[in-house]
Amino acid sequence: MYRSTVFIAVIPLLLSACQGSSQHHSDTQSESEFSGIWTSIAYGETIEVRDHSVSLYQHSSDYCISAGEQDVSDQALIQDGWQIFDSAGETHLRQFQTLLGTQTFSPEYTLQSSLPESCQHNLLNAHDSNALDLFDFFVQTYAELYPSFTQRQVNWDAHAADVRQTLTTGSDGDELIPALAELIEPLQDSHLSINIGDDSISFSRNNTLLLQLISEFIDSEGEVTNEQQYQALLTYLDEQITRVKNNRLNYAAGDIESRGNNLVQWYLSDNNTGVLIIDGMLGFDSPAANTSTNTNTNTNNEERSEIADLQTIAAIMDEAITALQDSNGLVIDIRLNGGGYDSVSQLISRYFLDSSRSLYQKQARLGSGRTEPDTITLQPASRTYLKPITLLTSANTVSAAEVFTLIMRELPQVTLMGSETQGALADVLDRTLTDDISFTLVNEYYLTMDGDWFEGSGIPAEIATQSFTLAQRNDHRDDTLAAALDSLFDN
Repeated sequence: MYRSTVFIAVIPLLLSACQGSSQHHSDTQSESEFSGIWTSIAYGETIEVRDHSVSLYQHSSDYCISAGEQDVSDQALIQDGWQIFDSAGETHLRQFQTLLGTQTFSPEYTLQSSLPESCQHNLLNAHDSNALDLFDFFVQTYAELYPSFTQRQVNWDAHAADVRQTLTTGSDGDELIPALAELIEPLQDSHLSINIGDDSISFSRNNTLLLQLISEFIDSEGEVTNEQQYQALLTYLDEQITRVKNNRLNYAAGDIESRGNNLVQWYLSDNNTGVLIIDGMLGFDSPAANTSTNTNTNTNNEERSEIADLQTIAAIMDEAITALQDSNGLVIDIRLNGGGYDSVSQLISRYFLDSSRSLYQKQARLGSGRTEPDTITLQPASRTYLKPITLLTSANTVSAAEVFTLIMRELPQVTLMGSETQGALADVLDRTLTDDISFTLVNEYYLTMDGDWFEGSGIPAEIATQSFTLAQRNDHRDDTLAAALDSLFDN
């Protein structure tokens, strides 16, 4: 999803609902009931709806950029859950969706009489704006929206001032890109990226399996300085990741079931404990599923349908829970889950609820404060599993997989084992910079019902163990999974 929910940016959510709707549009249509200028200060976005078309502006206090325009029909917006409502003397626009028992919301937009000042007086040109203006827009966007500078121990203003000195008024995109990468590197937030065409630059906390494997290779073979060494590194990564995945299956007493592009697997161990492996929160219905070590999975890929994934994972979970129903307990392994849709995480968690539960809250940064919280409340699925569960996590547990962890830790029958998650829970905001360059950031707080916030630090495991060490891989062991099976059997 990167991650994670359908609401990653306004233009995909508002316009994707309208794709194909232009065939219903004619010049004789009445004015749209959605017409107006709708602004979300907390998300730095404004939607202008007029004459059955919608334009998106992304802005900070001093800068603004036009991020797209497309035809739209009222029918498509209504069908996709967009609603207009009045509150506190203002008129608001928001999308509400409850797909297969899940709850997702868009940002809340408020009706305005005009575009933001920056969009009226300092609209950047994506075709030929100078590098310093684009750099300053990037810096100010982060300064006004990003909530985690303190948690990630970065003095943003001082850091940005230092990096800005590497640019001049004559700098071009080739100089701008490394400057932007230098800006986000110390934040070590896997949801932040600089995107150039199909290529992406991002940074994770230095504790993932991928970085561990790269370090092992360099320690053994030396720095990678040529194509031959690079290919050898790729071979090593592929071999070791395959070994990690295979070692998780060594505890099966019988058949191993695989579904959803092998993202979901389950089996019974020899002590009749179930094992359910979930390696992604999207891609079940897609020919090309996400890879377990990729912490920056792109959910804007049009080939991946959230609804299709929800329908597919619902059928898979029905089958898996039926097969595992008579087990003594269950290990759920999401240590290699790189994220996906929050709605998928919610749907899967419904199979482990005993009653209606309020499970977590979301807020967005709003200047020095926050927006009012949204509370996610879910109902149990028609078929549930309520026996003891051990949930396995690691630093490779990212984004929507962390949302699943946030939900599951609220349940009385669940124990967390492994290591802390990556600490990148919040939804991703996409931003346009030029025709070729875009970037992402986050602006949200994902909170437990008690108000705990794990952005940057990760969600801790109750029982700490080491996973995927070189010794374990070489001995075809998975000590964390073995410990979880033993613990459930002992109980």
